[in-house]
Amino acid sequence: MPESRAGPALVIYDGDCGLCRAAAAWVLARAPGSLQAAAWQDLGTPGLARLGLALGDVRRAAYLVLPDGRLLRGHLAVAGALRAARWPWPLAGWAIELPGVRLLAALVYAVVARWRHRLPLPEGWACSSKAPGSPPADSSCRSPARRAGALRRAK
Repeated sequence: MPESRAGPALVIYDGDCGLCRAAAAWVLARAPGSLQAAAWQDLGTPGLARLGLALGDVRRAAYLVLPDGRLLRGHLAVAGALRAARWPWPLAGWAIELPGVRLLAALVYAVVARWRHRLPLPEGWACSSKAPGSPPADSSCRSPARRAGALRRAK
């Protein structure tokens, strides 16, 4: 069992993903004091291990670490984060867990998570919508490997 942690629940997201950074910033703005967020890249392997996670886990899905140490993964992490937000967002969190909706939410989450780095985002989303601790709003918001890949494709 992961260790318990004091304070608000922790959203763990992919810091190399513009959509993920924007989603983390969006939910933090709607849940002041109830949530914290960290890119898994900033936590590192030891930090993830203390929370009961491995790199293979966080590369595939976002997580919500509850103060009692329980882990919510993927669409359930989204639901938990929404339940921590101000009204009316908790309704969406509860709706995600309804039978039928839960299955659909799991399928949609799996597809979005799988293709998140290739999804077209509105101009400025990739870097300007930042969660705390994310890189500056310029091309450096991408990891060096992703910047190099983008440069190769542009040539």
